[in-house]
Amino acid sequence: QDNTVVVFIGDHGFGLGELGFWNKHVLFELADRVPMIISVPTKRKYNGMKSDHLVESIDLYPTLLDAVGLPPNKMNQGKSILDLITDNGMRR
Repeated sequence: QDNTVVVFIGDHGFGLGELGFWNKHVLFELADRVPMIISVPTKRKYNGMKSDHLVESIDLYPTLLDAVGLPPNKMNQGKSILDLITDNGMRR
């Protein structure tokens, strides 16, 4: 528990007729949002809290590297979101 990073991320799924669409190629807010839940040992006090920060799935790998203390990969386009997990950025 003291050295384990846990990540849950979902896919926005395939539109099954909702709003009249039958595919993933829509820009409705419902289709664009996916859950991203991250638990990092150094940020445990924020477990169960939420954030309104906009992050992208591409940020997941850089965040994992940061969480385990590895240097960023310069070939990646995303950026770590660990700095967003602060007293000012989280709410219950």
